[in-house]
Amino acid sequence: VLETDFVSGNMSKAGCMTPPGVFGLTYKTKNAVLRGADYETPVNYWMPFNGNVGMHDASWRSTFGGNIYKRNGSHGCVNLPYAAAKTIFENIAAGYPVLVYELPGTESPKAIAMDQGASVVDAINGIGEVSLGSEGAITNARNAYNGLSEEAKSYVSNYSTLEAAEAAYAGLVSQEAENQANNEAQGQANGVIDLIGQIGKVTTGSGDAIKRARDAYNALSDRAKAMVSNYDTLTAAEEEFKSLSES
Repeated sequence: VLETDFVSGNMSKAGCMTPPGVFGLTYKTKNAVLRGADYETPVNYWMPFNGNVGMHDASWRSTFGGNIYKRNGSHGCVNLPYAAAKTIFENIAAGYPVLVYELPGTESPKAIAMDQGASVVDAINGIGEVSLGSEGAITNARNAYNGLSEEAKSYVSNYSTLEAAEAAYAGLVSQEAENQANNEAQGQANGVIDLIGQIGKVTTGSGDAIKRARDAYNALSDRAKAMVSNYDTLTAAEEEFKSLSES
């Protein structure tokens, strides 16, 4: 008569797993209100078969089946799409047998895809705060995501977190390279700063010292030249030496 996806009891929450076994439908009724310690939910079709555990429509769910029951299942009931609950309600009566069981190895493609997606979600969450040591975790998460089917990728709810982590890591790597380049340039500039400082008071004999400083400065990269803090001293020394030489 009917085959349908559904969501059973939450396996990750103690006491919520739908108990397996053979039962008889206790009764069926329309427009019931299900009550628990932390919920009060109206349903259109209520079909209990094991105490407070039963089948019913679950209009608050947008999707059914897959591995939803593993992490976001019910309190123990069998949540059904409205149309499926209606069809079942119209075809059963009190006393009808209800068999609750699981057959390992018969997971649906949707469930397998959701499990694969969930493993990548965990890998992305495992990245944590991004640092220069995060490359391995980010690469592993990216490779795991890229290896998924398109369906499984659709279940990776934190993909934007992976993209943000990649961008943050790239920024840190870029900044590290910038810092290293600045440090190297500063080291080169320091040598020129020292040569300029060695010129001292300009005399007619300062030509060699001035030339050494100028040649060293000219050999620098633009980055390093910008770090020569006493360049004005060099240009002033050159002007003064020129005046002395011409007088």
